[in-house]
Amino acid sequence: TTLKISPDGRYIAYAENDRGQYVVKVRSIETRKETTILTHGSKVIGQEVDYRLPIIGWSDANTLGVIAVSRGNYTFWLYDLSTKTKLPRELDRFNNVRSISFSANGRLAVLSADYEGKNDLYLISSRRDRIRRLTNDIYDDLDPSFIPNTNKIVFSSNRPSDSLQAKRNTSLSELTDNHNLFVFDLDSTKTNAQRITNTLSKDFSPIALNSNTFYYLSDQRGIINLFKYERSSSIYTQVTNFATSIKEYDFNIENGTFAMVTNRRMRDEIYLNRNFNLNKQIFTPATRRKELQQARVIKEKRKQEENKNMSIRDLINARLKNAQTEDSVKVESTDTTSIKNDSTSVILSDTVKVKVDTLKPKPVEII
Repeated sequence: TTLKISPDGRYIAYAENDRGQYVVKVRSIETRKETTILTHGSKVIGQEVDYRLPIIGWSDANTLGVIAVSRGNYTFWLYDLSTKTKLPRELDRFNNVRSISFSANGRLAVLSADYEGKNDLYLISSRRDRIRRLTNDIYDDLDPSFIPNTNKIVFSSNRPSDSLQAKRNTSLSELTDNHNLFVFDLDSTKTNAQRITNTLSKDFSPIALNSNTFYYLSDQRGIINLFKYERSSSIYTQVTNFATSIKEYDFNIENGTFAMVTNRRMRDEIYLNRNFNLNKQIFTPATRRKELQQARVIKEKRKQEENKNMSIRDLINARLKNAQTEDSVKVESTDTTSIKNDSTSVILSDTVKVKVDTLKPKPVEII
């Protein structure tokens, strides 16, 4: 289930996917009247289903963009609420589309999509067949969205540095599950992005209030909740403290409307709060599992830093020392085991003999 609140805060659009059969609806927040704008697909059994589809986003207050699979290809629809008409367009060059976000005037949209096995960012025209590739590397670039009143976008990525040019020989083993937020200027000719967050967690689904304030989802405490980051002070705060992870969210800052999707009793449910305080500051301790994960990552990073600072000679000596230590541990464990086995066999055999001897006279006494 995905959802989006219209820019004027009057409607909430949401999509449901039931085993491959999906429906997109628009609901009035005031009157609660629903309108079904798209129904497609068919239910399947025993097959994998991409429950992230359909992908939706508001182009303006009366136009909703929808991306879904139709006849084996990704199709991009623009639905006009006033005229109730749909304008389709095929996105045949992409293997997978993950998210979409429109600019303030609705003329441009930024996509997170897969092409030739790489997940990158693409800038497309909402009315014309024009596509511009923004990133081209092995790293995953997810959840892009426009920053209001700018030509910049904020997105989530597992790239280790600010550079958009990855090393040619980057291996898959170097990739991590940690995602941080980055800002990229569409008008810039540089191949660098500005890092926003730098945590040992997964920060994703950013929504920029302006160039300074960013809201995003993060699993810093183990459970995915909403966080807020102030760029001027470099301070992040936790906004929500739900016991169940947030899967999707959206808000309208002008009227204080907040909507989210969470899982309850094995089902996705939509919750709407029309008087939500986005300036709350909550602190919760991390779960034990999250603490262990972060400690493991810190330990590995320290080990890598130590190896970088060591000379080749010291590095070889350290590895030889570790190898010798492992060999000595193996020898000691083998000797101990053999002695234990010998002693056990002796004890068991003697014990059995004693028991047999003590049992022999008993029948004689009975007679």
